Amino acid sequence: MSTTYATPDTIAEACGLLEAPGAYALAGGVAFTMALTKGQIDPASIVSLASIDGLRGVTAAPAGGFSIGALSTHGQLLRDERIAAHEPQLREMFADVGNVRVRAVGTLGGNLAYADPRHDPAPLLGALGAEVVLESSAGRRTVPVADFATGSFATVLKPGELLCSVNVPARPVGTRIGWCKLQTNSLDDYATLSLAVGFEASNGRITRPRILVGAADTHVHTQRAAGLLEGADIDANGRVAPELIEEVADVLAADIRPCSNHRGSAMYKRDLVRVALNRAMMRTATPARAESCAL
Repeated sequence: MSTTYATPDTIAEACGLLEAPGAYALAGGVAFTMALTKGQIDPASIVSLASIDGLRGVTAAPAGGFSIGALSTHGQLLRDERIAAHEPQLREMFADVGNVRVRAVGTLGGNLAYADPRHDPAPLLGALGAEVVLESSAGRRTVPVADFATGSFATVLKPGELLCSVNVPARPVGTRIGWCKLQTNSLDDYATLSLAVGFEASNGRITRPRILVGAADTHVHTQRAAGLLEGADIDANGRVAPELIEEVADVLAADIRPCSNHRGSAMYKRDLVRVALNRAMMRTATPARAESCAL
């Protein structure tokens, strides 16, 4: 059976085409090509999003924060002035995605929809409290990025739904964010393990903590570990007690399910959780910085 190819002009038209069995959306093509060559998908029809207006760029949100169009490339986002001004760690993360060729054509929407747990954006966006906006003929719904992936290469997307944008909310006063990506190979390789922490600091205590780990079986939203930070004291330098961080790391190492591969064994990656958590927590004291490094 031959594969059909369509180039709709509107979101509504695209959603209608995506309702057909075996239909797949095509954004930048980076993740799509990987999925095709690995045999992860066998499309009956390909729905190109290239001709749809309104799916690119960064716009201010009425309630504060900003909205990122799903077809925005990583390269465009790392150069965006709004992101650089309001979420510099997010900009640094986009600068660290893949290599210059991937950043030139790979899109944020395609990256999230592919749901490869080794990819960079989901953990940090989840820690920021970002949401994906999904549209279909049934209407629109929003899903927290932290809950969007349900496993490796699996999401909550339904047939006929299209990921149209990502909403990054304005930070409440006192919000702290820290992100760390660790790599055992070159700096343009996938993460061996990545981790993002987000919380609000009020009256010297942590509230609403979030911890997301990448490069495990999925982008894990580790609520049990994050719960240990709820109500924890922060000192005058914005630091949390090392003993508590160690306790949180123990729970993280127990809860994640990393795979063994050429980047490291599952046991090694559990040990890396301790390194990543400590570095991400250090970043929360100086929230304008992110960190990525080869080990």
